[in-house]
Amino acid sequence: MGGQKVAHCNSPQYAYRHPASTLKTLLKLLLNSNYVTISKLTNTLKSMDIAVGKSTVSDLLSYIENSYFMNELLIYNQGVVNQLQYPRKIYFIDTGFMTALSTKFSRNMGRLLENAVFHKLVKESGALYYCKDSNENEVDFAVLNGGKTTALYQVCFDLTEAETQKREARSLVKAGTALGCKDLYLLTLERNNKVKLPEEIRVIPMAEFL
Repeated sequence: MGGQKVAHCNSPQYAYRHPASTLKTLLKLLLNSNYVTISKLTNTLKSMDIAVGKSTVSDLLSYIENSYFMNELLIYNQGVVNQLQYPRKIYFIDTGFMTALSTKFSRNMGRLLENAVFHKLVKESGALYYCKDSNENEVDFAVLNGGKTTALYQVCFDLTEAETQKREARSLVKAGTALGCKDLYLLTLERNNKVKLPEEIRVIPMAEFL
């Protein structure tokens, strides 16, 4: 599964030993966060007067994932320990459930598109990760096959602004150079012939990709 983390609870009944309100609050935090760590989730819950430990949060996350509500995506890092210490990105199975519980998810079309791309890549590709360098240049998805990065995908809802084009292209090109990957893809809602990007980047409308 690569960077798609799959965890297991000690018991399928684990979540029921905790108040339903705790589970619902945790779900809301996940839905409204781009990145999560066990420590940050635990501290946030404690700040809301919900007394839980890291092991409890970890087990609840496993329960949620094994219930086919969400998947976790890990950062690309050759060190397993370092990889697990970095924030994970969360992707959800049921978009209807997402918009019902989230305070902002339904308005964030970029994240909804990214969620759709994740599920397609998981079904069709090898190991999947996200990339981020020391300068915060990020690529949404790195596909690995046979230990090599074979494709990089960036998702951007709107490429109208020149600064957005530069930012997204810079992240893709830097990651491509660092990982030795030449297949660079920028996925956006609609094709825009005015977009000017490096020739090594292929722009694909979401309708064509999906």
